[in-house]
Amino acid sequence: MFKKKLSVITSILAISLPIFINVPVSVRAIEQNEQVGLQQESNQKYSISDHITNEDKKFMEKYSATYSQFELDSEGKLLLGLTDDQLINDYNFSNSEVEKIHEIINYQHTNVDNAKNMTSNGDTSIVTPYLHVSDWKVYFTYDDLVMYVSSAAQIGPQAIVAALAGLGSVVATPGVGTVIGTAIGLFSAGTIAYQVTQALANQQGWYIGVTWNGAFPNPDSGTW
Repeated sequence: MFKKKLSVITSILAISLPIFINVPVSVRAIEQNEQVGLQQESNQKYSISDHITNEDKKFMEKYSATYSQFELDSEGKLLLGLTDDQLINDYNFSNSEVEKIHEIINYQHTNVDNAKNMTSNGDTSIVTPYLHVSDWKVYFTYDDLVMYVSSAAQIGPQAIVAALAGLGSVVATPGVGTVIGTAIGLFSAGTIAYQVTQALANQQGWYIGVTWNGAFPNPDSGTW
């Protein structure tokens, strides 16, 4: 069912550059990150589903109904074209769920701003994941992508960003949300959409995160 998405790859490619962003940081910042106890477990891949509660899985399913109402502004920040009243009356969200949606949007905005600070000031103090993250990456199995991202992939890059922001915001495990947030702040929406589309079409898993090249963190994602 996902092969039909291959027809949009050309249009996604048009908005996916630049694919990689080199982020300058200091050696001191690297040492500080090491001191917080980052555990790199290179031989184990963690499924995102292992770190989301059943309650949050139900919320994500409900939240997916809003994906078509998201847009990205010129800075790559999510905009939701629904009022709180519409979320409550038309989508049956509770007040606490509406607040959670606001938190998701703020989470994505914060990570976009943090990415700008990293590229301009070399500030990596926000990148301190330390538990259940394999080599600074979060792994999605093919089943994870079907469950959490496939409906967004049928809509467009902005919907995929909204889905990942939702996952990064609600995930219960320390470090995982930080890695997802940092990565979606650094990557263009088109790059993420292109790789997710490939993974779904080929029935593969997908990972997203950061790879360190000495003192330089580079956003990293791909299929597996």
